[in-house]
Amino acid sequence: MAKYLTRGGQDAQVAVILYAAAFLGMGLSFAVIFEWTLRPGRLQQPVPERTRWKVRLRFGAASVLYLAAIAVAFVSPPVALVIVAAVPVYYIFERAPALGSPAGARQQ
Repeated sequence: MAKYLTRGGQDAQVAVILYAAAFLGMGLSFAVIFEWTLRPGRLQQPVPERTRWKVRLRFGAASVLYLAAIAVAFVSPPVALVIVAAVPVYYIFERAPALGSPAGARQQ
């Protein structure tokens, strides 16, 4: 990646697009597996129906950012790489509420 970014031009664009596309594929795979687990009888402690969309949006945010990174890579590969790098930072600081905890309480 670094070799292509330092060269710039179309090589950098292709490298970052492929990099972001790989992460997009992983994110979509995770979303499909996660959706499968939400089906009845698959979890010992099911996610309440009222919070499922919130959880889907929380975990699906990465796919949207990876798509944005692919689009941005056509204009500025370094900025697209920053977008890809921002996703794990989001998940480091984002914390899902614990199941069974009072509304608004955060998992410790």
